[in-house]
Amino acid sequence: MAKGSKCVAYVEFITLTLFHITVAPGVASYALPFAHDLKRQKNYVVLGFPILRWSTGALWDEANLWLGALAQSIPTQGIRIKSIRSLAYALITFMRFVESEGRPWNYLPLIPADRTINRYRKHLIDARESGELAPSTVSAKMSVVLRLFRWAQINKIISAVAFEVTGVKVVKVPDQYGRELAVSVSFSNLAIPNRKASADRVEGGLMPVSIDYRNELIDFARDHLSYDLYLMLRIAFESGLRIESICNLKVNTVNWGTPDFFDAELSWLQVGPNVDGAPVATKFGVQGAVMIGTALLDELKEYCKSIRRITRENRASEDCGELLFITKNGNSYGRRSDTDRSAINSLVFAAKEKARKMGLNFDDFHFHRARATFGVAIVQCGMECEPSIPLSDILSFARDCLLHKDVETTMKYVRFLQNSKIKAKYANEYTAAMMGRYNERSK
Repeated sequence: MAKGSKCVAYVEFITLTLFHITVAPGVASYALPFAHDLKRQKNYVVLGFPILRWSTGALWDEANLWLGALAQSIPTQGIRIKSIRSLAYALITFMRFVESEGRPWNYLPLIPADRTINRYRKHLIDARESGELAPSTVSAKMSVVLRLFRWAQINKIISAVAFEVTGVKVVKVPDQYGRELAVSVSFSNLAIPNRKASADRVEGGLMPVSIDYRNELIDFARDHLSYDLYLMLRIAFESGLRIESICNLKVNTVNWGTPDFFDAELSWLQVGPNVDGAPVATKFGVQGAVMIGTALLDELKEYCKSIRRITRENRASEDCGELLFITKNGNSYGRRSDTDRSAINSLVFAAKEKARKMGLNFDDFHFHRARATFGVAIVQCGMECEPSIPLSDILSFARDCLLHKDVETTMKYVRFLQNSKIKAKYANEYTAAMMGRYNERSK
């Protein structure tokens, strides 16, 4: 999205120069340190430094000051620029929440429940419980906002009202010999613990979506969203590919797709960073073949030859021209480096906004939930086959389809299905027992 046309808060990247300031009576001067050592001097020129802007384009001065203060430690390697960019991206979630609430970010009334930071905490917990965000992501995002608020209060930028309750508690942990050790741990009432995902969730702590939810989302995308996003959603649900890999698919990946030997309705795509002529980025660089419906593969082949895609290819730079999906400006939908914004995230955010205006609700959708849905379907098919298939074979097949590095990750899908069956049986028996008892009493 071009500058000046932003509809949500965003990150912008600049070159930050860390000057050394000298103050003399009536005069202040500044210059780069180490004028005699150009190699060391380069450490004080930070490329790709993030600054935060609201949807209006206005700078978030307080947060940018905090990031700038942290940047003072970059030359001495006290912090890396990559870490500061991660902090900026974490704050984007908070900024978008603030704008949706219509309250100032630093609104700290006497009633804690009305404070922006408390409401944001609840918003993150709800996102975790719904499966929209992983527990570790929620914990990290809240931690960043708390760091900003603490810095702002210490520097008297925000109200002196105590916005959190902090303290130290002693916990006992076993050492390598089984003996208990007392360890002091700081705590905050606003921090969100990183709870381990339960057996009710699968990869990344996320939940799969129902078939009805999936169909409604795809139909909505087909009728009301961009054709690119519609195809990406279908690929995610039908192949289980991560969105990062989908954004990195090549035209050759599609054209070199091969039909399944036994089932004409299925085909396979070769993916991985070492596929000669069509490298596709995957997590941990895993190589393999992913399943895809032949009908979808044929549609993707037609898309490769479409005027829409060829027009975009003509605008693309050399490193983007081979991509299957290219934005209208000729860029990748994914993030090519730490200083890039992800176009797909903006596309999904706008899609959710459009759905809300039409009375639909896909706020809890995350592309990784499409992957989770595919994984559960693959494992479920294997477990319900007659005659039964050995669990080791089901795990091996699902692991290959999902490009998992470790089979333990695949095992989460098996546990999810086993736990779901137990809960369903228990619920049926519990309902029958309770309803039967109620019916007996009513006679």
